[in-house]
Amino acid sequence: MKRRSFFALVLAAIAGPVWAQSPEKRYRIAVIGSGGPAEQVAAPAIYSLSWRAFFKEMARRGYVEGENLLIERYSAEGRGADHQAELARTIVATRPDIILPLGSWLALHFKSATATIPILFSAADPIAYGLVDNLAKPGGNITGVTLDTGIEFYLKSLDYLRLVTPQPSRIAYLTTRHAWESDVFAPIREAVQRIGFIFIPVLLDLPFDEAELRRAFAQMEHEHIDGLVVGYGGYGSLIVAWANEKRIPAIYSDGRVPQRMGGLMSFNADPAETLSHLARQVDMVLKGTNPGDIPIYQPSKFRLLINLATAKTIGIDIPPALLAMATVIFE
Repeated sequence: MKRRSFFALVLAAIAGPVWAQSPEKRYRIAVIGSGGPAEQVAAPAIYSLSWRAFFKEMARRGYVEGENLLIERYSAEGRGADHQAELARTIVATRPDIILPLGSWLALHFKSATATIPILFSAADPIAYGLVDNLAKPGGNITGVTLDTGIEFYLKSLDYLRLVTPQPSRIAYLTTRHAWESDVFAPIREAVQRIGFIFIPVLLDLPFDEAELRRAFAQMEHEHIDGLVVGYGGYGSLIVAWANEKRIPAIYSDGRVPQRMGGLMSFNADPAETLSHLARQVDMVLKGTNPGDIPIYQPSKFRLLINLATAKTIGIDIPPALLAMATVIFE
């Protein structure tokens, strides 16, 4: 064997194969949903309008699930603050590269659980919920995308609903007691008093379950409501079934409700836009940018979805002015 070839073989044996010298980094991202089965959290096959956009943007930037990207999915299962806090501590102990909590209260628990692991949330008004003090420079280990633009977002839902209810209307707002009694909803409570209808908060106590929802249904029947704003994302199909059976016009904050569950209307930020931007933030953090230096993204696109088949079923006419404002109309 030639001397040069012998030394080349020795060096190769010492160094090992090329792939062993510089293995591709695998990134672990923990994604936490507030309700539903864990396997459905951030599942592109299920949430095609949102998470497919997220993973498409991630792939465009070189991250592919199952290759160099490991997505660890968790769910708070609609349970209360104590469970969410415990779940946050458990996940933080596994030391993922990035934590993606989907919801304001979840994000708060993770903020309390770690000051070092990057937290990129998808949540409601982050200033009102106490997540950050400044949208342009959130600071610390946290940033993300916000799903609304403050009180105007909530009042817009009420305006849309008012167009399909009699005047004056008795409008119920279904949300958790924790949210309604927080400082976040203070301006909403004040603003609705200036709108020309009777506003009835229907509050769900945590831990949230079907029995608690049935209690809320009974309250709304007793109040003889004319319309319903659904501010809570859990048990969507059950709420839709009840509202449609009682022929009550309802507007939801989840775009899947009119599209897949037969709800009448929804008003929400465009999920493809917001989660595509969240993917861009993930890429920035994985490349070394401090989360606290990344501005929190506010959506620029909102969607009003209307299901005309449901409108016919519950016996209401959608006025032309409202149809003209719709982003998508399901026949």
